[in-house]
Amino acid sequence: MKQSIFIILLVSWTFLLNDFYLIFIPQSQIMLLWMLDIIFYTIIPVVTIIYLYKKNKITKLHIPLNAPFKITYLFLALLLCIFMYIIDYSIIGLILNDMFPTNLFQGYAFPSDKALRLITILYASLSAGIIEELIFRGIIVTELNKHIKSTIILVILSSLIFSLIHWGQGFGKLIEVFIFSMIPTLWFIKTKQLWGNMIFHTSYNFLIYI
Repeated sequence: MKQSIFIILLVSWTFLLNDFYLIFIPQSQIMLLWMLDIIFYTIIPVVTIIYLYKKNKITKLHIPLNAPFKITYLFLALLLCIFMYIIDYSIIGLILNDMFPTNLFQGYAFPSDKALRLITILYASLSAGIIEELIFRGIIVTELNKHIKSTIILVILSSLIFSLIHWGQGFGKLIEVFIFSMIPTLWFIKTKQLWGNMIFHTSYNFLIYI
């Protein structure tokens, strides 16, 4: 259990740190914010995953990208993206933001230049869709599953961990992300593959950023 806790903390600490600099660095320092994002949200997590894999702390079970891709994953991911956008982002998210309006920062600012804005949106969508799924679905769910056999508890606990990385966006956002996380987490548990999750998460983020 201690090793699992260590692995979970090691792969997630940079995501928990993310909201600190978003709070204290002004949005006018947009290039600095995006540089920090690349370092803490992409480079360090990727290096950590490679390190853990080489040290045999995680295996292909944690990052099941060797599973064959099925076209049904694409269609299911896009359907889930549309469903979650309508239900979670457009309805539940708005209700929760009205109920709990307090947050510590207003979210990422994208550059005003159209070309640069598109590049940063693609980066933000892909980095979250790929890296967050690898870590919070693949690695963390797999580690928790070593000790938790109840699917319900596994989904709740892993979704709670995922929601906590959005702590700076307020209590309403924590609830929204918790809800957002439950279906893809269950999908990963049932299929043991990440292709559909990555397509869904990337598409969803692109839809709300664009």
